[in-house]
Order: sequence, then structure tokens, then C-alpha cells
Amino acid sequence: MIILILGRLIRDSLRQSTDKPIHSVVGGIISTTIVQSSSLVSLIVLAFVGAGIIPLINAIGIVLGSNLGTTFTGWIVATLGFKLDLTTLIYPLIALGGLSYGLFKGRWKSFSQLVLGLALLLMGLDFMKDSVHTLTELIDIKALSNYPLFVYLLMGVIFTAIIQSSSAAMMLTLSALHAGIIPLPAAAAWS
Repeated sequence: MIILILGRLIRDSLRQSTDKPIHSVVGGIISTTIVQSSSLVSLIVLAFVGAGIIPLINAIGIVLGSNLGTTFTGWIVATLGFKLDLTTLIYPLIALGGLSYGLFKGRWKSFSQLVLGLALLLMGLDFMKDSVHTLTELIDIKALSNYPLFVYLLMGVIFTAIIQSSSAAMMLTLSALHAGIIPLPAAAAWS
């Protein structure tokens, strides 16, 4: 009995939160930002449509928002990830989010989770940026420039299929481009 009631509540809240096109697009952007995989979001939405939890029109907005979320991740990396010293932001955000998570309840607790999530995302970007710069010391850049673009395309497809995150593949590609490991045409083929 309780499971049926909870199932109805979840179904009704999903339908209500995606009833307007802008709500479903924003929901897709947020969910892709959280799970860092538009493929996973699309599969979950497909399952929801198949189960009759949400209508197809709402699902289209979520999938569109999911693809926009992947694009926004790339823009964030390209505009902020290489120009800011992220370590100056990471530790204060972790301290602020952790302290407020322990002290507050309700909406403030949810906001502190958002701050913690942002800090961890920035920390991950910083780790990727540093690791790619270290990679430039280990790899001869001239050796990579002799491959045809098809090889980069194939490597990008395989890499994205393995990690199941086009956002992460795009971030690594942008970091490699910024570090000078691969040229722009190769980066475009890779992503």
C-alpha cells in the first residue's frame, strides 16, 4: 500500500515538475549537471516514458535540456577552467558548504549541498587540468600531429563509449587542446 502511494507521489511530482517546456528543459540541464552523463539521463527518461510515468512531450524537453547541459559544461570549462586559479575557490566553498550543511536544515541544507557539489566539480576540473599539463611532459606532441583526423575521431568514440560521459570526454579534450597536446582540428574530431 505504501509503495503504491509513494509511486503515485513520485509520478505526480515528475509530471508536475516537467509540465511546462521550460521546466523540462531546466530539469534536463540540472540532471545532466548532477550525473554528468546525458546518455544516462536519456535512458532514465526513456524508461519513465515507457512506464507511463511522464508523457513523451515532457521527455523531449528533458532530453533537449540534457544535451544543453553537456554543452554548458564545455562552455564552463572553456571560459572559466583555464583562466581561474580554481584552488582559491575550492577550499572556501568546501568549508562553507560543509559548515552550512551541518548547521542548517531545509532549503539552506539543500543550498549547502549545491555549494559542496560545485566545489567538488571545480576540484575535478582542477585535477583534470593539472593531469593534462603533466601529460605534456610525458608525451611527444610532435608524434601526435602525424595521425589523420579519422584516428582522433575513432579514439574519441572509443573513449566516450568506455567512460559513458561525453561531458568528461569534452573536458579532457579541451584540456589537451589548451595544453598544446593536440591541435584544434584533432580536438574537433576527438569530441
